[in-house]
Amino acid sequence: MKKFYEYIFDAIEIILLMFMFGLLLFGLVFVIFLAGWAIIPTFVVFILVVMIVAYILKRHDEKKGRR
Repeated sequence: MKKFYEYIFDAIEIILLMFMFGLLLFGLVFVIFLAGWAIIPTFVVFILVVMIVAYILKRHDEKKGRR
């Protein structure tokens, strides 16, 4: 069973890949938001997104494990 922090690293990897491939327009909005606004709120949003993705990955892995 993977530790929760491993899911966080996986989430960061996936998010970075999405940014790189430009799959998310959110990525562009994110950068504009980052440039136009304070860095701290954006950082908080980024952490929240990472946590949510990590949680989804954890749930997904647990479901796969039961099969």
